[in-house]
Amino acid sequence: MQVLDKKKWKKFNIVWIRRDLRFDDHRALAHAVDSDLPVLPLFIFDQDILESLDDAADTRVNFIHKQIERLNEELKSYESGIYTCYGKPEQVFEKLFKEYDVAAVFCAEDFEPYAVQRDEAVAELAKMHGVQFKTVLDHLIFHPNDVLKQDGSPYHVYTPYSRRWIEQITQDSLKESKVKLDEITWVNFHSEIISLEQMGFVQKPWSYAQMTVPSTIISNYGAMRDFPAQDATSRLGIHLRFGTISLRRLVNKARQFSDNTFLKQLIWREFFTQIMFHHPESMDMAFKPKYRNMPWKFNESHFDKWKNGQTGVPIVDAGMRELNETGWMHNRVRMIAASWLTKNLLMHWKLGERYFASKLLDFELASNVGSWQWVAGTGCDAAPYFRIFNPFTQQKKFDPEGLYVKKWVPEIDSLDYPAPMIDYKQSRKKCLDFFKEFAQ
Repeated sequence: MQVLDKKKWKKFNIVWIRRDLRFDDHRALAHAVDSDLPVLPLFIFDQDILESLDDAADTRVNFIHKQIERLNEELKSYESGIYTCYGKPEQVFEKLFKEYDVAAVFCAEDFEPYAVQRDEAVAELAKMHGVQFKTVLDHLIFHPNDVLKQDGSPYHVYTPYSRRWIEQITQDSLKESKVKLDEITWVNFHSEIISLEQMGFVQKPWSYAQMTVPSTIISNYGAMRDFPAQDATSRLGIHLRFGTISLRRLVNKARQFSDNTFLKQLIWREFFTQIMFHHPESMDMAFKPKYRNMPWKFNESHFDKWKNGQTGVPIVDAGMRELNETGWMHNRVRMIAASWLTKNLLMHWKLGERYFASKLLDFELASNVGSWQWVAGTGCDAAPYFRIFNPFTQQKKFDPEGLYVKKWVPEIDSLDYPAPMIDYKQSRKKCLDFFKEFAQ
């Protein structure tokens, strides 16, 4: 850990940065400043999370580290920086609370199951040391308990949820926090960001994802978003995941256009978050109880071919290769690839969900689980079991000239490209028979 001057700083607030990697419109920071005590920004590279990753060059860790470096650079002119450390959050705070006079910890509330347990433990630890633990709403517009049915229960269907979500929008819910860095009293200390190498990771050269979305993409989103060869999606997922942009600002921008397709995509994110918040068991098992005991198949050879983009189904292979190489996949293609695994190969949706989780730069647990269960037909508001994406007609409709497929599967027209691993029509019939027993 870095060393603070105990003599100079008798009492201060900590702003625990997690999924809010910015200073612009930063609610936890704004609340910490209101107390008139010096502020120490803290970022913990969570040992439990990082040790669960398979790739020492994980691009997401590189992304986070680069963003922390950028924020740290901003604070140098104020003789301060981001206090960074690698470890288990409880142990980090135990040491901080014992060594320093911390008044309060401010942070943005996180609703993923691990995060909820982590924050409960740190909050209890803070209470034991006489430190306040205060959470604010930041990476969602509405808390999962805010958009509910009249009887107080959570929505399980997206359309009425989104309608109610839009009805509840007010200027206050989209109001940005205005805090100027030069008006904040920062805890002064010499800051050196812990290196990737110190944590067992390596630098990975990669292009920095865009942080703004052109108005033309938002206004044409409904018409163009389904065509993977077009540059017509925002690619802001990683920035929403880690909070490098203000969600409130993005929603305000989206509301300016009559086509609200882009806005509704943002609402899907909140819908899936409230589902996981109220039904954490859905992280590992089918949301619909009737599908929890299905005897899913597993064929290691087929699964490897799916992962590596060698299924013989062009648009599925293109998507998986794009994912493996870039950490991103077009949303329409995600659904097609997921349908092939769950409906045609009859493999458990959790296998695909975990693989996407290991690869996607924009991975968010609730959205990933919710989307996979939607395609598999096992989730809330899911596509019915008899809805099975035909990857060949999907390609004709959304990649008619084959531009997307040819980019990622250059051998498509050669003898090197394999025939489809299974027959689509036969696998579709097997899927219908497989689900009928449990669909009653």
